[in-house]
Amino acid sequence: MGTVLMPGTAFVELAVKAGDDVGCDHLEELTIEAPLVLSPERAVGLQLWVGPADEAGRRAVEIHSRDLGRAEAAWTRHASGALTSGGDRPDAGDLTVWPPEGATEVPVDGLYDYLTAIGYGYGPVFQGLRAAWRLGEEVFVEVALPDRTETEAARFGLHPALLDSALHAMGLSTSHDADGDGGGRNRLPFAWNGVTLYAAGADALRVRITPKDSQDSTGAKGPEGVSLTLADPKGALVAVIESLVLRTVTSAQLDGARQSTHHDSLFRLGWSPAAVDRTFPDARWAVLGADHLGLVASGVGVDAFAALDDLAAAPTPPPAVLLAFAPSATDAAASEAAHERTAEALETVQAWLADERFTDVLMVVATRGAVAVDGEDVTDLAQAAVWGLLRSAQSEAPGRFVLVDIDDADVSAQSLVTAVACGEQQLAVRAGEILVPRLDRVAVAALDAEPVADPDAANREDADAADREDADQGDTAGQPGTALITGASGFLGGLVARRLAERGTRHLLLVSRRGADAPNAAQLAEELAESGVEVTFAACDTSDRSALAAVLAEIPAAHPLTTVVHAAGIVDDGVLASLTPQRLADVLRPKVDAAWHLHELTKELAVREFVLFSSAAGTFGGPGQANYAAANAFLDGLAQHRSAQGLPAVSLAWGPWAESGMAGRMDEADIARMARSGLAPLTQEQGIELFDTGRAAGHAVLMPTRLTAGSPQVRPDAIPPLLRGLIRGPVRPAAAGKSGPTGASAADLKQRLAAADTAERDRILLDILRTAIADVLGHGSPAAVEVTRGFLEIGFDSLTAVELRNRLNAETGLRLPSTLVFDHPSPEALATHLRDQLVEDGATSALALLAELDRLERVLAAVASDDADRAAVTDRLRGLMSTWNGGGTEADASGGQDLESATADEIFDLLDEELETS
Repeated sequence: MGTVLMPGTAFVELAVKAGDDVGCDHLEELTIEAPLVLSPERAVGLQLWVGPADEAGRRAVEIHSRDLGRAEAAWTRHASGALTSGGDRPDAGDLTVWPPEGATEVPVDGLYDYLTAIGYGYGPVFQGLRAAWRLGEEVFVEVALPDRTETEAARFGLHPALLDSALHAMGLSTSHDADGDGGGRNRLPFAWNGVTLYAAGADALRVRITPKDSQDSTGAKGPEGVSLTLADPKGALVAVIESLVLRTVTSAQLDGARQSTHHDSLFRLGWSPAAVDRTFPDARWAVLGADHLGLVASGVGVDAFAALDDLAAAPTPPPAVLLAFAPSATDAAASEAAHERTAEALETVQAWLADERFTDVLMVVATRGAVAVDGEDVTDLAQAAVWGLLRSAQSEAPGRFVLVDIDDADVSAQSLVTAVACGEQQLAVRAGEILVPRLDRVAVAALDAEPVADPDAANREDADAADREDADQGDTAGQPGTALITGASGFLGGLVARRLAERGTRHLLLVSRRGADAPNAAQLAEELAESGVEVTFAACDTSDRSALAAVLAEIPAAHPLTTVVHAAGIVDDGVLASLTPQRLADVLRPKVDAAWHLHELTKELAVREFVLFSSAAGTFGGPGQANYAAANAFLDGLAQHRSAQGLPAVSLAWGPWAESGMAGRMDEADIARMARSGLAPLTQEQGIELFDTGRAAGHAVLMPTRLTAGSPQVRPDAIPPLLRGLIRGPVRPAAAGKSGPTGASAADLKQRLAAADTAERDRILLDILRTAIADVLGHGSPAAVEVTRGFLEIGFDSLTAVELRNRLNAETGLRLPSTLVFDHPSPEALATHLRDQLVEDGATSALALLAELDRLERVLAAVASDDADRAAVTDRLRGLMSTWNGGGTEADASGGQDLESATADEIFDLLDEELETS
């Protein structure tokens, strides 16, 4: 199967060795929670933890691992258990008579060839089974290490390969159906109990394997297990294992375990209680258009306005404007409603951002049923798409929009104002509780198959279970069903087709607009045919329900549809201001319409897998991707809707792929933007393994993506809010450059400019511009930016223009238009414009004087306490104050007369007062 696992017996050896070090000679229990996948491409760090002794001397033990090649890799716990001090030596029976009298020999010739054929590939060191016998229900075996490995045995308490070889005989029969049934099912050690080692360094063993019932904590009968007694070649006791329980796992589960090398690249969206510690301005809000959520009826104090012009005519601007869309039930018209609602949202958002009268007014978009919290149903898929579009609007216009999804409870509507005061961009309110979204890593789940052990019964049960699994999974070896892939002519579609073929699918229906005439279709068909796969191409516009229905109708009854993978889609990026209803509809059709038709046309069929290829853009709302984000948010909502109905579904919201067509279109600016936000592209190997794991993870929506940690390219202000709990910026902030400290506030910048002359102001602003432009365009150094060349010449487009605008807004405190780079011919000209905006006429001298007084105050603090020095400084300050007050009012003059008799301390007090009031 290509999956190299650390043997469970190695975990036992580690735990036993740890026990020796802390004075515990008995491994009371050890449960293998997750397999440890080994790969020659990566170094793995192991962590063995032993806890303090309790009152009975019992110590907890845990074994963890992490990928040493990835700084962001998390620790995974593979095994946990308990160590104690052993009791009396057990009566292990007599193993000096060998083989036991009356035992029947079981041939083992060809066993390892057979195990390799059904999915187990054992290296030479692990092929240690030499002979086997049966006596009633018991099995007796001889195992030994290869001659060249015998000297290694002394380094171990019990060599893992030796003990593992003994386990190969569990369930041994003349059919060799011990460790699998050829149907993709295998058994691995799961729970070890009562392990005691009496002699170390054995290189050969006699082993007795005895079936044994177990009980759970209530005393009820638990899964069947075996006990093992191990002796050396003379019959002297080496070790006793009171109970070992195996668990049956499928090939798909083991293949999924391979992705433990990338398990920290799989995420899901969770909702957590918000920190409510702020209040919103006490003023009535406005509702734009109809009050579709019934806010007034719920007691929310709002004023209604039919249109933006009506709102602009209000005598006092409201602190926030609520926008709610008409509800659209999730029914046969869901895809049509998505087109209507997103077009309506696009028109409203464009008008809102273009109207300077609302620059300082917050728009709160309120929905109901657009997002799912804790397994809820997404009841309004059209509004789920609106969330995707508005997420992009939030990225392009920071601080202008808030998204809130509320339930039907009046208390939730009444909590709307409090929710917005939290300062979060996206929220959900359920029964009055305010929640915020955050991405969480999906831990590698322990394999969840039932443990089995009885040698004969296990074989029968596994055969029956394999038959049942063949009816339940579309990628099991020998499965007669058909897997349909849309977008099959694309990079991802072809990758998935090859993967399903590797996993045993024998009938593939590959759908794209051009079908067999698509580029690379012939090559793909040839590859798949060589692996024994029957490939059928279909040319179909999947957004056309009738055409798609006709394709599905051609699937033969002998190979019914069992798997659906919807990987079709197009991209047409552009900032919000440039989008048209047509560009929006063009991107929605292949994703939204096709996904909905697939849902409708297959929901009554025995489909076992329904996989939607979504994008992280639908969750993050990337700038310039509002149409694409809307389409993918609909897919995520559809998966949650199907899951709530008990239908199979998973939407994989992919982060960027390094080799895909989408990543191939990224230029330096795109790559730099991705790096600043803490994202990194997935390799083909990483992506396809996450595909395997995501399908079996049991969540409706998952995000497979790579994150960076502590990278110097990461800008904290560029990290999406959803990721702020997962990504940290550089360990140390960047040093300040000539233009001043990075991240300085807008107020600091204004003060520095006010204190500078014209030439220095231009230098400061050009340095800020060069740094920002270099970051946005992905240049290695600000020096690469030529400030006299036009913005379009140096590589700006509408998306990078918006990003530069947002960056400058944050650094200057100005509200600059998105057309900034088109309104000013070059960075040099823009610097002049910024100077004029930031330095107000008439205020320059006062601000500069205050800056000088700040400097003077620092110098005065360093003046020596020598009376002569202080007297000289005092006389000079008196003269300055006298001159200053000479041009003032009568009151100022009287103040100047008082200075004549003032002490030095009084002069300093007066200066402090002047500074405070200036």
